[in-house]
Amino acid sequence: MRLVTGGFGPLPLSTRCLVHSRKMDEEGWYVTSNVLWLAAQALSAQETAMTAADLQTFLDERAMTRKALGAALAVSQDRLRRWLDGSQPIPRHISLALAAMAYGLPPWPGR
Repeated sequence: MRLVTGGFGPLPLSTRCLVHSRKMDEEGWYVTSNVLWLAAQALSAQETAMTAADLQTFLDERAMTRKALGAALAVSQDRLRRWLDGSQPIPRHISLALAAMAYGLPPWPGR
């Protein structure tokens, strides 16, 4: 089996699905193309999702308590616990807020 690469190593599965979706579309296999495109979208979301381990690393690297993080994100301790134990996925807006915090961006100015 030949491994698809992008010049820098293996491509993520979502990218490979997109490549094959375009090929199927060009050959007239429209249903197959659509299924591959939908699979690529779902895989892309999973490949870029923040994990419970990522969240724990965020806390550990900053020596931040769960209470402080919950207050900074305006979420309950129960919600934070569910994200940390992996029983609930971490929403994208939370991972974006954490990225902003990691880069030291200040809160959005109030009006």
